[in-house]
Amino acid sequence: MLKPYSLRFSCALILLLGCALCLPAQITTGEITGTVMDASGAAVVGATVTAVCPDTNQSRSVTSGGAGEYTFYDMPNCTYKVSVAAQGFKTTVRNVRVDVAQTTKADFRLEEGQRPG
Repeated sequence: MLKPYSLRFSCALILLLGCALCLPAQITTGEITGTVMDASGAAVVGATVTAVCPDTNQSRSVTSGGAGEYTFYDMPNCTYKVSVAAQGFKTTVRNVRVDVAQTTKADFRLEEGQRPG
């Protein structure tokens, strides 16, 4: 009498655990990724990329890598003001929208000129 109960319980437990593993984690953030280039399309290494959410006034900054690439991870939903500044170039600012579970691509081409002090 105990065996059929144990078998049913074991099957129910396996089914429950299997379903729990199939459930996706709740994602509440997105990403911004892109490349910083000069007017000719060459990578700009070491540019400072800053994203500010006007709704919360929170900001994050990263530095572009060896191929001009940058990424902001775990960014809450917002339309960010993203600025890119590098020595010898004009600072460029643009609005970039981040949606939940999405990666937003935002490449920048910088114009030569003096970076505002």
